[in-house]
Amino acid sequence: MKVYLISSEINNHILYKIGITKRDVNLRLKQLKTGNPAELNVVSVFESKWATKIEANLHKRYKHISGEWFQLEAEEVKNFNDICKMVHDNFELIYTKNTWYLDKNN
Repeated sequence: MKVYLISSEINNHILYKIGITKRDVNLRLKQLKTGNPAELNVVSVFESKWATKIEANLHKRYKHISGEWFQLEAEEVKNFNDICKMVHDNFELIYTKNTWYLDKNN
């Protein structure tokens, strides 16, 4: 699965959509453009088996505007993949090394 960051300029403000998809991100972009007069652009994509958990973490981390749309600072956009990688690595660590988790799920 993929976690994506899509930008759109609305009322002279750039907003960002953080979402997930199993498909090609450009197909998801095309779907989002249907009925949407604003220009949408894929900014970043991160692939991970933990995509749903990464997306949930990012939704809690950033300032919501509406639904899955966020107002992000330039630094947050720049570091999007690094943050995704950090969250991914944390879940990998829990999944592979945490004895409580391993004992509970085996």
